[in-house]
Amino acid sequence: MKKFLLAALLLVMGAYAQAQIVSSSSSRVVRIVEPVEQKPTQLFEPKFYVKGGFSNLDYVGDQLFYGYGESDHYGTLGYNLVFGYEKPFFQRAGESACISWGIEAGLASRGTEFEFGGNYVNILKNGMIVNPKLVAHLGTPKFSWYYDLGLFLQYDYESEIVADLYELEYVFDELTAEQNTCVGLSVNTGFWINRFEIGVGALLGVTPMFGFDDESFEGTSMTVNFHVGWAF
Repeated sequence: MKKFLLAALLLVMGAYAQAQIVSSSSSRVVRIVEPVEQKPTQLFEPKFYVKGGFSNLDYVGDQLFYGYGESDHYGTLGYNLVFGYEKPFFQRAGESACISWGIEAGLASRGTEFEFGGNYVNILKNGMIVNPKLVAHLGTPKFSWYYDLGLFLQYDYESEIVADLYELEYVFDELTAEQNTCVGLSVNTGFWINRFEIGVGALLGVTPMFGFDDESFEGTSMTVNFHVGWAF
């Protein structure tokens, strides 16, 4: 009888212990970790901006006055100030690149300084410029490296000629009187940091800078621009 009671007691204690283990396992809290949502890639947006800076003005052509005397050119300083608009037309989420079309319009200068027959001549033309272009960005809207390629048209509304001799001022005024329109190729590169821009570019003219009596002299304008900008 004692053995039977002892066996029954052990059986009851074993069943109770098993019930405690099952109860403890079922009450365990299971945490479900939700996946962290990735922030969507920022896309480039249309923007208005202003750029301005200084320019080194010169011309291309070693024999500008072929048949009229030797000339050594040095270049002179000018300015550039344009307002622009840029709108993306090709970009995909997840890629750090963008292609945009844009246009700039404003004020710019062109000209040169050179020595002619032992006398210095400085020519400065101030004009209005229009410059449609294609722009490629590598990076994000907060920081991107860009480069662009375009065509420009510049119309000079003012010319200033300073020379050691008054006769030379008169001569070069005649040589540049009809050359008030310049067309050519524009290239630029630089960085956008949020709304701030810093860059360098060039305007390569394809039309003569000098001409007289339907005779065009060799030499076209070349302008190197240094500028900073701000997007609205």
